[in-house]
Amino acid sequence: MKVKMILPSLTEAENPYWRPIKYSLFPPLGLATLASYLSEEDEIDLIDHT
Repeated sequence: MKVKMILPSLTEAENPYWRPIKYSLFPPLGLATLASYLSEEDEIDLIDHT
């Protein structure tokens, strides 16, 4: 199975109607941790847009 995991670039919300996103809610190794639960036969593509 092919899996693509994307960590989007996160910026603070400038619009008062949007909640600010805190980077601490999305740890940098979060995708790698999730990928570790997949099978060794799976093809994993991790993309970090930070």
